Amino acid sequence: EMIKPVDWPDDTYISTADDDLAVLLKSVDVVVTMTSTVGVEGVLLGKPLIAINQSVFCDDAPYARMGLARGVADINNLDDLELAFHEVLTGKWQPKEKLPKVGAAASSVYKIIKELTS
Repeated sequence: EMIKPVDWPDDTYISTADDDLAVLLKSVDVVVTMTSTVGVEGVLLGKPLIAINQSVFCDDAPYARMGLARGVADINNLDDLELAFHEVLTGKWQPKEKLPKVGAAASSVYKIIKELTS
């Protein structure tokens, strides 16, 4: 059994590698990552994304600079992290870029073909 810090809410769940990622992503309120593509998967599902900008790979997956995530420069700055959570959960922060909705590929392709052939 996982040991949780005492000040976390009772309904806090810490996932493990055995958990089904699709189920987890559908059940969370916000996704937090450094550079994992799990962040993009969450955005595709309409989940807000907080990107911790402290990885050596941030230049390869600059989610905050791309406008997909609310960036946090320093994970140790708890005030900024708390503010980021508040902003994304209350809607005060909105992504600058929107990814296409999951499952809309066929209608998007149809629309483009129709436009090209009209």
